[in-house]
Amino acid sequence: MFRSVELGLQRAFAGLARASAARPLTISLTTVLVLTALGFGVFNIEVETDVLKLWVDDSTELIDQLDFYEDTYSTLRTDSFILTPKPGKSLLSKEAFHELVELHRWIKTVEYKHPDFTRPVRYENMCYKVVDGVENFIPCFQYSPLDCFREGAMGVIGNENNTRYSDLYSKRQSFNDTGFTFAANLTNTYLSKTCLQWYNLGVPYRVLFGGTQFDAAGQVQSMAAMRSVLATFDESRLAKVGLRYTDWVEDKGASTEPLDVLYCPKSGPTLDDCSCTSRFMITDAIEKGCVPRDVGQTAQCCNDFMKPVGEHKCAPFLFKNNADVSSIGTFVLKRCGLPPVEKLQPRCSGNPDGLTYPTPFTFPQLTLPQCAAIGDTRSLCVAALLGNYSAAEQCCVGMQQFSDGGCVCNGACDATCDTLVTQAKGICGGYRISNKASSCPVLYANTTMQCKAEYPLFLQAYAKYLGSQTTTDGLDMCAKSDALATTKCHCLPSADTGVNATIVYGVNVACAVKGGATDADAAAGALPSCAAPAPAPAPAPAPAPVAGGYSAATCLPMFAGYESKCQAAAVARDTGASDFLAKAGACCIAAIPVANNNCSCVLGAQSDFYEVAQACASAGITVAVPACITSTLQTCGVQAVDMSTKCKAAAAAPTDQNMGLACCQAAAPVGAANCSCMLPDDANNSGKLLFGSVATRCKATGVAMNMASLSGINIPACVATLLAPVVVPPTKYEKAVDTLVPVTESQAKSIILGWEKTWLDLIPAKIATFTHVDVSYIAGRSVEDVIKEASKGTYGLIAVGYALVVVYVALFFMFGGSGGGGGPLSVSGSAPGVATGVAAALVIVLSTFAALGISGLLVGAGVLFTALTLQVVPFLALGLGINDYFVLANYVSAALAAAAPGASATDVLVEAMKHAGGSVTLSSVTNLAAFLLGAITPIPAIRNFSIQVAMTVICNYAVAVLIYPALLYWDIKRHMAGTKDCLCLPVKTSAASAAAAMSPDAKR
Repeated sequence: MFRSVELGLQRAFAGLARASAARPLTISLTTVLVLTALGFGVFNIEVETDVLKLWVDDSTELIDQLDFYEDTYSTLRTDSFILTPKPGKSLLSKEAFHELVELHRWIKTVEYKHPDFTRPVRYENMCYKVVDGVENFIPCFQYSPLDCFREGAMGVIGNENNTRYSDLYSKRQSFNDTGFTFAANLTNTYLSKTCLQWYNLGVPYRVLFGGTQFDAAGQVQSMAAMRSVLATFDESRLAKVGLRYTDWVEDKGASTEPLDVLYCPKSGPTLDDCSCTSRFMITDAIEKGCVPRDVGQTAQCCNDFMKPVGEHKCAPFLFKNNADVSSIGTFVLKRCGLPPVEKLQPRCSGNPDGLTYPTPFTFPQLTLPQCAAIGDTRSLCVAALLGNYSAAEQCCVGMQQFSDGGCVCNGACDATCDTLVTQAKGICGGYRISNKASSCPVLYANTTMQCKAEYPLFLQAYAKYLGSQTTTDGLDMCAKSDALATTKCHCLPSADTGVNATIVYGVNVACAVKGGATDADAAAGALPSCAAPAPAPAPAPAPAPVAGGYSAATCLPMFAGYESKCQAAAVARDTGASDFLAKAGACCIAAIPVANNNCSCVLGAQSDFYEVAQACASAGITVAVPACITSTLQTCGVQAVDMSTKCKAAAAAPTDQNMGLACCQAAAPVGAANCSCMLPDDANNSGKLLFGSVATRCKATGVAMNMASLSGINIPACVATLLAPVVVPPTKYEKAVDTLVPVTESQAKSIILGWEKTWLDLIPAKIATFTHVDVSYIAGRSVEDVIKEASKGTYGLIAVGYALVVVYVALFFMFGGSGGGGGPLSVSGSAPGVATGVAAALVIVLSTFAALGISGLLVGAGVLFTALTLQVVPFLALGLGINDYFVLANYVSAALAAAAPGASATDVLVEAMKHAGGSVTLSSVTNLAAFLLGAITPIPAIRNFSIQVAMTVICNYAVAVLIYPALLYWDIKRHMAGTKDCLCLPVKTSAASAAAAMSPDAKR
């Protein structure tokens, strides 16, 4: 049977040889074109870099399970840094931790510029967050030794601007504190209790510190390494959340509206709008000492935080819509011994009074007395509008009862009532509240309710006028102030009405003066007299008055109220508070009775009071200047002129000590009377600065000469402030402005990889500046980069390998070829020649290209490329392919040597292929079978490699039986014709070859 197979193969290859000899160009060129076309499949190559997908059996469920986990839960990529001490240095030093801080600061500033976006990308724009929410500036995830110290705030977006989160670190120890030493303070207990992430979750110190050795007392003796880990979102998660930017702007106009524990404004919204709770996170409890774990909680946490949270009207809404708050908040409430938050119940109508009504629902009609009782509800609406959230609920329900019950505003007060109803609508969305014209005879149940309701409206009008200074707002303010006076609200206890009679008095006086009344008439008619009280015991005799005003005992309470209000106004002015105008107005109103009773003169506060009076005058509020201040101003003017004259003379004669002394003596009374603060000055404060310069020099002279009269010269506060070094504090950017930039998943991946590559490229130069620590690092892309780098193939080495094989083939067939007649070191002119051998080696490149192309076309079937493929297959293909050529060349040489005289080139090729074809076929089938057996392995990397090598065996075999015969046929003809090999020296023609050259076939 084997003999029959052998004879069959010989006949087949003899026929193939005759066909190749008959049409060598057609067969070889067709084969080259087919192989070239197949080679273009290399552009479909995909290199697999996932270690699990390369080496884990993909017939198991493990890969699918891992893919599901990655898609569902794994949303981050980590970047790790390992810090070790340099020789002779220690990690237990402030210098080492300073370099760790610098590393964190640097990594946060690394920017990547993506071509699709205008703003550069930093770590904080795409960082992973363990606790996430609607705000972009929630801190990023980090594992860092800095979390054991105050410096852990480095992980807070916005740093000190983000006071909501940076303050969480403020209570922690700083390694920079003068009282902190690593030797004394860094203990096992310290590391176990204080290494906390920003949301108070502990981090085992072994995660952060490696090779830590403790002594018997628990003190850290040595430390081998420190570890920091940062994390970014992966591309799928980043595509869902987008790039997050937070810009910090100066909050000049921050609202002073108070917020409650769930970040809802106290003036609303009502229960029908709990969207304000979206800003709340359970981590807000950290500031109150709460721990977001199922452990015992402090009294501060339970009483100051969790109790009001649990009792909040919007708590059911919050716990239903925020899973983190619900899960963590529930067991914290349990640990505090507080009841759980009730489930949010469906509502049938918008009535947040704890009752559920069918829809639609109309409150019943009310009687006249019942309408009057609703007046107290409207006063609650006033309180709600001014910031009382708890009053808003009763206000809204009461106002709907007022409307549904048929109540109407009193005709005499329609404007006030209608305004109140309209404003109440703004905080009572969804309630049926309407304004109705009317004749309801009673608006308020009593005068106390009326004063309590109207006084806040007066304050609003007053503040509005101070801000606008318009006639319309002034008239509205005066009308409301006069109404309070007419109702005699000042006669009722202020504890019940909230009315400050001093402010009402001051406004009425100012309004009367503006209307043309004299100061005396305005003061006399500012407030109507109250009804005479019941007889009371005779008061104790008042202290004797001081000439020109009340006694000091009488002025002190009045002046104390004035001083506190004006100090508050000064603070509001200096801090840029939005309520400055209101506080300034209160200051001016309180200054009016102080001025009218000469209290500034009685108490010796002339200069400060004069400054207030001048400021009030510029705001349009007249505050009388007492005679004592007028007199002081006249005296100050004379003294200032005297000082100026003498000091100018001293400046002209700097060496005359007498003139300098006269200047200083003239400056002493100017300082004693605070004249610089009272006298007019220009916009540049030239007068104040001149006095400050003179006084400073005189005081120094007095100290040097031991002259108390000079060293004790008073420098008023208004001058001292100007002389103080001008320290411009850095602008405090407190208001966060969030921006969300949407990205696609492909953009997200390129952004993440681009940012990681940026810091990987830059970090060697950065860590080279460190003198105490060495830094090892790995990014999320590092493993992939290493595999991809290996997968690229060492193309230079492959080219060198192929070149060496070509040289070897050329030398082999040039020197000592098997068919030549020369010796081992002589030049052979036999066939196969050098050119054919070089061509055969180059054809193997085409064969390898085609094999890789076929493998590329199989990518869709799961045959992926690895580093093994690109590094090994080209060399393996070259070895197998050139081996086939050597087999064929050897048989051609033997056939030429045994050829009969007159044999043709076709005869020689047929004889060679009859014997060589079977040998090449058997070796190729054996190799193909071996690699196809490797293709049944369950390990993807080995299976893919085996299939790809099998493709090279097939392509090499095609080259061996279709291209090599044509090349050899041409070379045999060249040899028989006695033609020179193009890559060899002239041939040495043997007798046999000369005879063969004379045959007709050799000349074809």
